[in-house]
Amino acid sequence: MKTIKKKSIHVQLISLLITIIFLFNILISTSPNIKADSDDKLKIYPTADSDIRQRIPDECFGDSPDLYVSTRYGGLFRIKWQANILIKFDFSIIESDMPISSATLHLYYATYFDTNPDGRQLTCYRIENSWNEDTVTWNNRPNKGSAHSAYAKVPSSPKNWVTLDVTTDVQNFVGGTVLNYGWWIMDDDFWLYRDIPQHIYSSRESQFSPYLEITFQDDGTENNPPNVPRNPSPSNNTEEIQSKEVNRLQWDCDDIDGSLRYDVYFEKNNSNPRDCISKNQSNKFIDIGYLDYDTSYFWYVISWNSIHQSSTGPIWSFSTEKCLNSPPNKPTIKGPNKGKNYQDFSFTFSCTDPEDNSLTYFIDWGDGNAEKSTHILSDEDFIINHYWVKPGSYTIQVYSIDDVENGSSCSSEILEYIINIGKEIFDIGYVLDMDDDGIFDTFHNDQSGIENSIKMIKKDLYELDIDNDSIVDHLYSSSTDILE
Repeated sequence: MKTIKKKSIHVQLISLLITIIFLFNILISTSPNIKADSDDKLKIYPTADSDIRQRIPDECFGDSPDLYVSTRYGGLFRIKWQANILIKFDFSIIESDMPISSATLHLYYATYFDTNPDGRQLTCYRIENSWNEDTVTWNNRPNKGSAHSAYAKVPSSPKNWVTLDVTTDVQNFVGGTVLNYGWWIMDDDFWLYRDIPQHIYSSRESQFSPYLEITFQDDGTENNPPNVPRNPSPSNNTEEIQSKEVNRLQWDCDDIDGSLRYDVYFEKNNSNPRDCISKNQSNKFIDIGYLDYDTSYFWYVISWNSIHQSSTGPIWSFSTEKCLNSPPNKPTIKGPNKGKNYQDFSFTFSCTDPEDNSLTYFIDWGDGNAEKSTHILSDEDFIINHYWVKPGSYTIQVYSIDDVENGSSCSSEILEYIINIGKEIFDIGYVLDMDDDGIFDTFHNDQSGIENSIKMIKKDLYELDIDNDSIVDHLYSSSTDILE
């Protein structure tokens, strides 16, 4: 009987251990690009990867499961066979003062074509400007640094991992001393024969995703998980909230060991919200825009500390008021979708009300300014001007409310309209950041109306081709506003 009892206890302990491991894996999986292997180790998966191929210079391979590496052909014909890997990681979850002792980049060597690349060297360089996985090609590739960050030998056979030591780069990325645009990985030795070695690695779209393993120095202190998020606003279970008044969710949370990051889940009519509307944010609030009438909303927050311990808050809810008459139709807008800062733009709004009530327009210009119209007749144009001071992409939001005296006014759906505001360059034109990555990429000539691409040659310094003849006419500094 004693033996049976001991076995029973052992079985219970094993079952408990399996359950704990299972729940831990579920918790970690809430952040798809990050995995905590232990208190002093962190595994990060790429947020973007692709390869660029010289012989197919205009094709993007950002969604491919393969990452090609091939050197330049060095024989008599000098065929353009170079292919390089671009890869990028997000380090924002790591506090800038976290002591990093090592960081290694791991690539899965899947297969090769033609000649076995056994023993050839993979060299890793820092990328020096931004790129987009969905659009990058050989012809629009970013710049790479001249000094290598790491190198590794290709294994003798596929189905092995290649490891690159990128500790110094990661320390600089996290510490903020170097901008993080990722790495450029290549085989930069010439091949003097036919049958060029083409080695293939697995991308983040494959079963064997690249990853970065970071080890932190252990200072001997114990770090505790953050407190559970609390004190929601709107308060939990609040009813009949005015749909156009609630546009921000707020909460409280703290951690005795340092600052926190938050993931916010928010969804309507689902008591188990699955839509993550914000990930890895530092603010304890989030703007959610305007809400629907007669709708229940559910939300919760996950807090994360610097070593990726987390606490999940309870699910909170609130509901909005009912609309007692027929709401106006969704407004329409006529106006420009791009221009320069300080330029006065004219917009025409129009909206109809099913019951022919007059309307009041509410406009949010996306720059911290908002305006309200006087009473406008249904289906009558409402014209208003606005200008923006800072360059950037702005979302104009407008809705209308019917003017009903008995307090049962209803509002229309929200119309959103995006305008891209460029930075004026004296009287010759302006530069635009079309992909909203913080770098100007397009020049607009005010006289001709012609637009062409521009290139940043170093931080905030751009080459401008004013007359679109493929010859650089000026150098422009966006930080000092100097045109040379």
